[in-house]
Amino acid sequence: MKPVDNAASEPIGPRQWTTPAATGVGLLIGAAALAAAAGWALRTDAGGPGVLLLILATLGVAWFGGTGLAVRPRLLADDAGVTVRGVVGARTLPWDGLRVSARRTRHLGRESVALELDDGHRLTVLGRWELGAPPSAVADELEAMRPARGR
Repeated sequence: MKPVDNAASEPIGPRQWTTPAATGVGLLIGAAALAAAAGWALRTDAGGPGVLLLILATLGVAWFGGTGLAVRPRLLADDAGVTVRGVVGARTLPWDGLRVSARRTRHLGRESVALELDDGHRLTVLGRWELGAPPSAVADELEAMRPARGR
């Protein structure tokens, strides 16, 4: 059987990317473990700056886990454009005038890739954490979804 390329004749439906739910749940479990450690340190009078650091770590890990589960989907692409969800709401960027790129940077000897969405007014940068997929693959998929008139 010979493969058939239907990409040109069939429209691509809406596509979404988000932080994997298992990651958010794992972070919340980690936050609970940190909270238990902070409670143990307070009860055993091992207080001091260590307890404060445990409490701050608990809050930070809980924040990342909670937002990873609550802000879903993080990125949604459809015929109207690209919608980016954040903690305070969602913003739709129309395809016309939207620049999509995968930016590679090197910091402390490690290379990272981020998805950049630039509508001319605001630059939105999303990493693998927010997307749950490699940003370069998401950029390629977004460009494939872009309507022909918006390219």
